[in-house]
Amino acid sequence: MHTPVLIKEVLNFLDCRSGANYLDCTFGGGGHSREIIMRILPDGKLFAIDKDPQAVVRGRELEEEYPDNFFIWQKDFATLDKFAKEVQLPPLKGILFDLGVSSFQLLEEPGRGFSFSQDGPLDMRYDPCDFLNASWVINRFSVLELAKLFRYYGEEKKAYTIARAIVNQRKKKAFTSTKELAETVARVKGYKGKIHPATKVFLALRLFVNRELEALEKGIKYAFPLLEKGGTLCVISFHSLEDRIVKRFFKKLSAQGEAIVLTPKPVVPLKEEISFNHRARSAKLRALKKIKKS
Repeated sequence: MHTPVLIKEVLNFLDCRSGANYLDCTFGGGGHSREIIMRILPDGKLFAIDKDPQAVVRGRELEEEYPDNFFIWQKDFATLDKFAKEVQLPPLKGILFDLGVSSFQLLEEPGRGFSFSQDGPLDMRYDPCDFLNASWVINRFSVLELAKLFRYYGEEKKAYTIARAIVNQRKKKAFTSTKELAETVARVKGYKGKIHPATKVFLALRLFVNRELEALEKGIKYAFPLLEKGGTLCVISFHSLEDRIVKRFFKKLSAQGEAIVLTPKPVVPLKEEISFNHRARSAKLRALKKIKKS
């Protein structure tokens, strides 16, 4: 079961009500969407998209359950501007981006290659139709290219040492599984604390393979004009680079007098939430209210 992060805070900022329209740009496991629907019945509408086709399949069940209130498509939020015109989205009261990986992708689908705790092929693509996957990167990038990737996207301090170990290892045998990669990183870093030593490397690969930072910049840029006056944009990030992009964008809109930042500092989970959902520990929520018509 996917546990939505910061759900109470999200629902409070979105001001969910019947008769209004909302958009979930990252359906994932559907946790946020289901809670939003419960609060916008009987006349509200929730539109949802996700780049992951398996997430959309899960969303079809919710669509069948609430055919008049919920609608989902397989789309990348980097193309949100085209999608909005294509389906003629109405003005929206609230828009949500949850940039975390869902429990389904991490735990129930080891074949997707997102998790270092379960063995699976080195993939990490949200959309299996995309060309670039983690295996291609790990087995073809040079030491310097891998080090740069791990350092920038994962903020990994031992980026070069890890990259060199990977290149030396693949000379003997190409990497094909998440277990092989995780074990190689662990041999370099060792086990310290509760966080797996391969966490930052896997994060870096996922962000790079799916072009997530580039997509985020486009997604929030295209999302803001879709809001009605008084509408709210909420973004949950799990990485400092993601949070920086959101913070900079919100600050720009505020300086231009187009919006009010509702979160001067990001909202983070309480200890109680982290205790039953440890993946929430790095979550940061920022919210923005539109004060001018587009």
